Amino acid sequence: MNLLPGIIRIEQQQNQPDWDALLEKPPYTVNPISSREGLFGREAQLSDLLLNSSAGTSTFIWGQKRVGKTSLLQVLNSELARRSNVKSVFLRMGEIIDMHEGQIAHTIAVRLTGSLPGFDFQTPHAQGP
Repeated sequence: MNLLPGIIRIEQQQNQPDWDALLEKPPYTVNPISSREGLFGREAQLSDLLLNSSAGTSTFIWGQKRVGKTSLLQVLNSELARRSNVKSVFLRMGEIIDMHEGQIAHTIAVRLTGSLPGFDFQTPHAQGP
């Protein structure tokens, strides 16, 4: 259920799964999903995210633990990587939690430019007096 434009709330799925198929081949793993084929029941949210990214609209994703936020964003990142006119950067909170704004900006710049052919990002070095 989307409350406001630009906000996607991820909730537990309400549909009853095919229990026999799930017992035979469980779709969920401990680790997040990164391919669209492995993502179950999130097509509407993924479509909203793809539409928002095409429109240049910022989107806030929130929800309780273990409902698929990271998987959804990893699949979005994979889908955007296939587009020639889009560059996407995926950052996990755990890797940036101790960084200040400048370090976060540098990390984003390195990842963005690293995906550009023929572009070698050089970090400027501080010069002494």
